[in-house]
Amino acid sequence: MKNAYTEYVKLLDLNKSMAREYYNACVYIMDDELREQLHASLDGTCTDTYFLKLYCNLHKEKYGVHFSV
Repeated sequence: MKNAYTEYVKLLDLNKSMAREYYNACVYIMDDELREQLHASLDGTCTDTYFLKLYCNLHKEKYGVHFSV
């Protein structure tokens, strides 16, 4: 199973529209508590790529598995 961050970065190189849809799907299935915790800790100026990378790291720490779609 592949990490959502890795897949997102690959999509960015191929098709930005598809990458945006993939990112939205990721956000939809994220752990609400982790997502909100991360969002609150950031100043709101980070990129989607950075946010997803940080989220994947938190998800791995909490659940012991990669976050994937």
